[in-house]
Amino acid sequence: MEAELKRKETKSLTTLVRQSPRKKEKMKYAPSLLGVKQEVEESLRVYMERFNKACLEIINLPMEAVVMRLVNGL
Repeated sequence: MEAELKRKETKSLTTLVRQSPRKKEKMKYAPSLLGVKQEVEESLRVYMERFNKACLEIINLPMEAVVMRLVNGL
């Protein structure tokens, strides 16, 4: 009975370890905004919407970084 319990615990732990990378979201930081640039023929409104969505995905984003990345992306 004890061996069966250990087997179940090991199986549960193995399953958890295998699934955790899939469920874990990647942290995003201010430098990730460097990839958000206004595309050719893209309206300013659409660019701003994309930029705002990208900003919302970043935790503790300094306002200076937002302004700098916004201007550089135009």
